[in-house]
Amino acid sequence: MQMKKMTKLALAAAVAFATMLGYGKSKSIVIAGETIEPGDTLTFDLNTDDLPETIKGQEILTEFLPNGVEVEWTGKKFKTPKSASPKVKKVDGEYEIVVKEKGEDNPSALKVSYKSSTRVKGSFKIYTTYEKKGKPKIKSYSVSFTGRPGVSDGINVSAKKAAISCTATLQ
Repeated sequence: MQMKKMTKLALAAAVAFATMLGYGKSKSIVIAGETIEPGDTLTFDLNTDDLPETIKGQEILTEFLPNGVEVEWTGKKFKTPKSASPKVKKVDGEYEIVVKEKGEDNPSALKVSYKSSTRVKGSFKIYTTYEKKGKPKIKSYSVSFTGRPGVSDGINVSAKKAAISCTATLQ
């Protein structure tokens, strides 16, 4: 009986120690002279002035771009909202492009990671639409970005397959 209690105590101590180690690694970061604490959020915005209206003749679905997506600093990494891809759905006899409610805060599947002292990188998708046999179709293009958030020239964004580039901000 005594051995069982000792084992339980040792296990509880190990769990508590591991939990404390996790909290010790949580930290604030400095971006553009501003201290970001765990739990703080920044907003990702794409500069759409540099973006074309179409890619390969297909209209860009601007409502699904990552504008205004809130990105939370957890103390270890950036966390983005749950994402969901837009889909073509027939509603009342008409085709509509919709996103599930659980993913409507991040329809572009924005991901952000933190590198070195002030560099961020990540990815998202740009969606385009075209018609095939009278039905709208959706095509996605993967986009990557890297840069220093908060600086005047912004974060460099590029999509190689779509042959486009622009800038974004994370503030």
